[in-house]
Amino acid sequence: METQMMSREDPSVNRTQSLGGASSSGPDIEVEDLPPPTIEFNPALFEFWERQKKSGSLSFEFAGEKVVINEEEDEKEFDLSENQLIDLIDTQQKIIAKSREKTKFFKVLKSAADSLHGDLTAKNLKIQEQQEELARLKAELSVAHKEKAEFELALAAQPKLTKDDLDELELLRRNAPLLRESVAKANLEAENKAEALSAAIREKDALKVELDNLRTDSDLLLTEKEEIQGELVTLRGENTSLVQSARAVCQFVWSVPEEMPEGPLHATLAQAPEALRAHCKSVAEYAARHSLGVVKSLYPKVDLASCKEGNAKGTTIDQATQLSMEAGSCAEELVKDVPLSP
Repeated sequence: METQMMSREDPSVNRTQSLGGASSSGPDIEVEDLPPPTIEFNPALFEFWERQKKSGSLSFEFAGEKVVINEEEDEKEFDLSENQLIDLIDTQQKIIAKSREKTKFFKVLKSAADSLHGDLTAKNLKIQEQQEELARLKAELSVAHKEKAEFELALAAQPKLTKDDLDELELLRRNAPLLRESVAKANLEAENKAEALSAAIREKDALKVELDNLRTDSDLLLTEKEEIQGELVTLRGENTSLVQSARAVCQFVWSVPEEMPEGPLHATLAQAPEALRAHCKSVAEYAARHSLGVVKSLYPKVDLASCKEGNAKGTTIDQATQLSMEAGSCAEELVKDVPLSP
């Protein structure tokens, strides 16, 4: 507590710094940072401070002169300066606020002026266009007046109508409705004829397209006909070859002409498979008889009845196939004399 009282700053120093910093309108003054002062407790100085505090003023000698500091007057002066500073700050803020409002107002005013300038420019352009249009109309009107004057002069130069001309004109006026009706009928007939002609032209175009399609189809049919004729010639040649082959087959099956069945060739050919099966069976029986006869002649003691059941018991299919392959060359020699013709 006593140390804090001794380290209290001088009010005059604070007042001077506050007034200088707040009222200055220029840039802030940079103050070099100083290291904090080292304060040591001094009992004599403390007693001097307490004595001066009781008296309400501070007095000391400086440079041979006595200096008296009244703390209450200094505080009053400081408060007065602070209030003046606050008022000055408020005044500055009000001025800044008004300046901002004026700036906004000027911006709005400038925007309105720009808009008015654009509208005025557009109106000037429109007025200029209207003036040009008016000048053009005046020129056309002048030309029309000139033509009217020329027409009046030409009309005045024409001879006056006689009574016969007036009667003819009156007759034409009376016959005008009939003439209009006749013209309307003629126009209607012309329109009907034009529609009929248009329909005929469309029908002609459709027939032309159809004719082109028929020509294309005719060309395709001719091409197909030629292809079919070529295939027919080929089929006839193949049919002749088949007939010859069929006759050869029939002659082979029935080597004796009297044994060949009577009737058309296809009916005779239908009976050929059965006759061939019978012939193949007879050839197989002959080959078996011939083979068994050869075996019996070589091995008289062999019992041919045991051969009816085929291979010996326990013979597998692979073994039987192998035995048949081994006997192939011998079988070929044995069947050389077998007659194949029926």
